[in-house]
Amino acid sequence: DSRDSGKLWITNSIENQAIDYRLKFGEFPEMENRIELLSVDDGTKVTWSSQGQLPKGPFYGYFAMIFPTQMQYQYEHSLQRLAEILE
Repeated sequence: DSRDSGKLWITNSIENQAIDYRLKFGEFPEMENRIELLSVDDGTKVTWSSQGQLPKGPFYGYFAMIFPTQMQYQYEHSLQRLAEILE
């Protein structure tokens, strides 16, 4: 079942500042992630970052070229959705 193909572990949290977590999807290696919150004059700046390595192989070489763009899209879409919910 595709709903069971991913796991997330919160590894650290600092109230109103940051959340660190590990994420694993299917057969991909785990990724280290962080969401940082910073108060700014007009609200909150959210910085969402990920770090990890892809497996070796020709498919993953192609995937590595498009992965940053796809992750950026997913982050932007998720943060936009979060803003809509909070407004």
